[in-house]
Amino acid sequence: MLLPSGRMQGLVRLVAGIFIMVAVLNPLMVFLQQSDWAHTLGPGALPQVSAAGYEEIRREGEALREHTLAQAWEEARVRLERQIEAMAGLKNGVAGATAKVVMATGQGQGPAIERIWVRLRAEQVGEPAGEPVSPVTVGSEETAAPAGAGPGEDRQAAIATQLVKTLTGFYGVSAEQVQVIWE
Repeated sequence: MLLPSGRMQGLVRLVAGIFIMVAVLNPLMVFLQQSDWAHTLGPGALPQVSAAGYEEIRREGEALREHTLAQAWEEARVRLERQIEAMAGLKNGVAGATAKVVMATGQGQGPAIERIWVRLRAEQVGEPAGEPVSPVTVGSEETAAPAGAGPGEDRQAAIATQLVKTLTGFYGVSAEQVQVIWE
């Protein structure tokens, strides 16, 4: 569209075509003027990296992988603690909870839960706990009140036992790995 009409159009097309051909053929001409073709086309054309350089790169990659895994495990541990605190907070009679999880790594596998500590804070008498519910007793030894225990201690023991069962079932740990402490 920018070409002039008439006799000059053919000449302008010829000159523009020559410029385009030179732009395309210039890199090819540089390649053909090389005196050492074997070096240009052979394996020597690539930069050489010594075996020690590869070993250093591999070590840096391993260190980066370990660092990333450690960060992921720490994030998983923190999220696990928050989940446990939320589960404990849902129990009736619990005003708040703080969890501490210790992770252990086994050979050839990821981290596993080694120990869970849960510190519970009981609801105060003045706090609304919903509608009062009459206590239900089940004829098993686990729910029976220990001798000399008051009604508050019995309720706390029942909540703790229930929380331990929930955590062992949910996370696949044994009851010995879970410890519940009341404040």
